[in-house]
Amino acid sequence: MSIITKIRLTMIGAFSVLFAGLLTLLQNKWNLTLLLFQLSSKEISSIALIISAICFSALLFSYFSKLKKSKILYALVLMVSGFLLVVFILGCLLNGFITESKYYAFQSPDQQQTLVIEEESFLLAGYGSFYMKEYPLFVKRVQDYSTDDGYRPFQLDDAHIKWHEDNVTIEYGNGLGDRDKAIVHFE
Repeated sequence: MSIITKIRLTMIGAFSVLFAGLLTLLQNKWNLTLLLFQLSSKEISSIALIISAICFSALLFSYFSKLKKSKILYALVLMVSGFLLVVFILGCLLNGFITESKYYAFQSPDQQQTLVIEEESFLLAGYGSFYMKEYPLFVKRVQDYSTDDGYRPFQLDDAHIKWHEDNVTIEYGNGLGDRDKAIVHFE
């Protein structure tokens, strides 16, 4: 592997780690979530970390390929690093993609506000969040909700949204035959 390729792999890996860290910081400190192509910050961070793991693994394999004189040590390093790479990638995939998230966007009648609703379900749990669009690619989480038995009221069109001057009222089915109500205030 040439020195240029090693530099490129290092830069791509480092950039991917920094990007994932930045997305985590935005989400934890300012409650902002990147929403791009129906992928949330968590899923995009997982993809970035997988890219960095692949880049750093290629560098590690390149470095340890010089140990071919010691075949036992080379085989051991190859097996351990390969196993760790597979475990890391599977962990990222499970973390980012184990729940099936769906996003729905609703604009106010005056086109000034955009409500984004995230809907997730995992096993017997249904839950999600209400977001207000802050910037072109970022939304801010303002409230969470939950439903029973993985019920998805927005996918099943079991919800009603009413816009007011300074808030939006969301009434949705909770999976038990009842209806829950949430009020999201504009900032």
